[in-house]
Amino acid sequence: MEPTLYMMIGLPGSGKTWYANRLKAVKVSQDEMGGDGHLREFCKCLTNGDSVVVDRVNFDREQRDRYISPARARGYSVVCVWFDADQAACLNRLSDRRGHPTVSESDNHEMILKRYAGLMVFPLEDEYDELNVVSLVDQI
Repeated sequence: MEPTLYMMIGLPGSGKTWYANRLKAVKVSQDEMGGDGHLREFCKCLTNGDSVVVDRVNFDREQRDRYISPARARGYSVVCVWFDADQAACLNRLSDRRGHPTVSESDNHEMILKRYAGLMVFPLEDEYDELNVVSLVDQI
């Protein structure tokens, strides 16, 4: 069975980590591991042939390609998971968060969401072998 790269794509608070934690794959999270740490773990997964889930916003093709290209070069299949969540729902979830490693209670959550919402690009067919769309309703 070929290893799989699961690419989470969604706004902060859309449920990426919730979903990533349910997959049978090594989770690499920029929030939890930092920029260098999650990249080191990602490279280790590719070297070992482990299925891996990239838990970060991954808002556009360029962001996603830094993971997809090296994974494809090693024979990975790619599953993009698009989180279909509106800004209001994400704002409510961000407001309820406590102790998040990168988005604190005192941050301007509305400004963060507006920034990322303006950058989000739906994945194109050549980026994935499979596309899953997840809504907040699916997470209840």
